[in-house]
Parts: sequence; structure tokens; C-alpha cells
Amino acid sequence: MRKLMTLALVLVLALSCLSLIACGGGEKKDEAPPAGFTWADIPIYSGASQIEKITTMHPGPEFKDFENSESRYYETSDGVKKVASFYKAEMLKRGWQDTMTMESEEFCGIVWEKEDADVVAVLTIGEAEDGVTNIIIVRYEGKK
Repeated sequence: MRKLMTLALVLVLALSCLSLIACGGGEKKDEAPPAGFTWADIPIYSGASQIEKITTMHPGPEFKDFENSESRYYETSDGVKKVASFYKAEMLKRGWQDTMTMESEEFCGIVWEKEDADVVAVLTIGEAEDGVTNIIIVRYEGKK
């Protein structure tokens, strides 16, 4: 039952990420985000390799209150729990508030907010079948 719930959570978050990309409207790859859009307050896990970056000028319906979003995809050989522990500690140090967390052995999803919810970061950490841990971070800002 636990494995089924984990699979369901992973599926929901994966579909959410896909819909954000598919419904992004003005999706632009490898272009600079708008002025003032920064990642300086989001730590990147040491030893993780960046796989892809997508900047969206008009996020999908899930985050329609924001004008801009950027997704970054990373991989690491470290486990989900180790990566999640890093983000839980480091995001708090940088002024983020954890507003929702879902966890299992193979998955962790956390929604972080900052500046009275004017900036949101969605973190998804999941174990792939090949033993690689995937890290997806989506930053939303520019609240309408």
C-alpha cells in the first residue's frame, strides 16, 4: 500500500511538472530570465549535474498568479533522504518557509514560499530505476 501511495504521489507531481511545461505558453529554453529573476537564494546540491533548464514567461494554470518561472533539472548518485536533508536545512537558512512536504523512501516533494508567498519554489526529489536521484526545482515569481 505504501509503495502504491508513493507511486501515486510521484505520478501526480510528474504530471504537474509536465503540464507546467506543456501549458507554459511562452516557453523559452536556454534564454536568460527577466531582470531581477534570481537563483542566488536557492542552493544547488553539491555533486549534482544540471541536465536541463527551462524558462517560462507565463507559467501554466497551476501557478497562474505568477508571471515567470524557471525549472532546473539535476541528477546525483546520492540518495533521496540525503538530498532532502540538505534542502530542508539550506532552504531554511536562506529565508524560505516549508509550506507543504510529501515524503517516502523513494520520493520527496516540498513547496517553499518566501516574501509573503510572492516567490515560490517547488522541489521534487525522486529515485529513478537506474539508481540515479533526480532533483527538479521550479521557481515562480512576479506575482500578478
